[in-house]
Amino acid sequence: MKKIVAIQLFLLSFVLIVNGQDYINNQNATAQAAVFRINNTGLANLLGTTAGTGAGNTAHTLYYGGSTAPATPSNANRRWATGLTGAETGTGNTGSNFFIGRYDDAGTLNSLPFTINRSTGLVNMGNGFRGANLSGITGTGTGVTNQAYLGFYESDGTTRIGYIGKSNTGDSDLYMTSANGSTHLMAGTTTRLSLSASALESNTGLFNLSNSTSNLISFNATAGIGAPAFTTRSVGTKISLYSAVSATSVDFGMGMENGAIWHSVPSNSITQSFKWYGGITQVAKLDGMGNLELAAQGRFKGWATGAGTTATGPAAELGVSGGNAHVMGYNRTTNTFIPLILSGGTAANNQTAVTINEKGVGIGTANPQSKLSVKGEILAQKVRVTMDAASWPDYVFAQNYQLPQLSDIEAYIKDHQHLPNIPSAQEIEKNGLDLGEMNKKLLQKIEELTLHLIQQQKEITALKEWKEKATTK
Repeated sequence: MKKIVAIQLFLLSFVLIVNGQDYINNQNATAQAAVFRINNTGLANLLGTTAGTGAGNTAHTLYYGGSTAPATPSNANRRWATGLTGAETGTGNTGSNFFIGRYDDAGTLNSLPFTINRSTGLVNMGNGFRGANLSGITGTGTGVTNQAYLGFYESDGTTRIGYIGKSNTGDSDLYMTSANGSTHLMAGTTTRLSLSASALESNTGLFNLSNSTSNLISFNATAGIGAPAFTTRSVGTKISLYSAVSATSVDFGMGMENGAIWHSVPSNSITQSFKWYGGITQVAKLDGMGNLELAAQGRFKGWATGAGTTATGPAAELGVSGGNAHVMGYNRTTNTFIPLILSGGTAANNQTAVTINEKGVGIGTANPQSKLSVKGEILAQKVRVTMDAASWPDYVFAQNYQLPQLSDIEAYIKDHQHLPNIPSAQEIEKNGLDLGEMNKKLLQKIEELTLHLIQQQKEITALKEWKEKATTK
């Protein structure tokens, strides 16, 4: 019987070969160490691969390129493979992860660009992923309860370092989050980075620009410009540091109007102000009424003198030194004082100036010639002149004082047309009048005149007495 079956199988094979057809026998026996080829489409109800349980004996399917059938599985036409990776060890669905592998031109496995973990279902695309238009991530719910995000993990596949998407079930916001570090938004050198939202917020309250060479916050100039305004703030570009807009107040903020950058406090009052600090020490304050306080000296440079990084050139300087308030003109370049001019009036053509220079103070004159020079009238309730006691003409009443003779005075007057030791009209016009010196000279003349009158009175009294005696004889 066995011989009959063998003969029948041989005849069947012969007939098939004659008809140009080869078949793979259906058998449920031990896998055969053989290679089979199908030069057309292969169909099967079930196609499976098997391999040993060792780490290098995973089941897989190879895909070859080119038109020449490979002689062996290591042929250089090998291009792709699908199969399993990882040994079947332990429990809990471990091992036998699915992969798609690619081969280089030499037929050597290059990488596994796509794997699926059997235990967790994690899909890993090791060389990146590029999706078509409208590619998306399907969430786990709807509305605020939905969660749909793209996570970024370390090589262990479980440690998440950040994510992009909606991970919070309490709102509908989109998040870009880092687990332990900072989140960076970057754009190319020729592109713009745009955030379109009602606000840009940070839980830490920090917005930090950290470019190593240049940092810039720029606003679109086409938005317009305008001064602070009640209720509607202002036109165009501005920064609101603390919102306070109402019918009677504006923001603590800053912005731009035509030709100027402005800074604002809510109201025109002394209750709000601008302050400047050196460290934690307030060094200046300008309140909403325009009152300015400086903790140190103020320096005001002249017009069109250029901009400098240090205190140079002439300036009007204000400050306090040694408990005294100072207003002075000083040139920081040459370290010399310069004249100081104070002027005032009701119009440009009636200004009265006070000039202070190295010679003195001039009122109404730009060129004082003494400690005080006044061009015009002086009105005072009292003028006090001080001088040494020794120079005061009490010496006229001394016993040894040589009282000038009236005849000598008469002769001097005839020659000079003024009293001795009294300046002439020409001298007064040229040199002015020294009030202290003139009062001293006039007093000297009065005292001398008084002595002459006393002397004359004595002579008159003596003549009267002589006349009475001569008459009674």
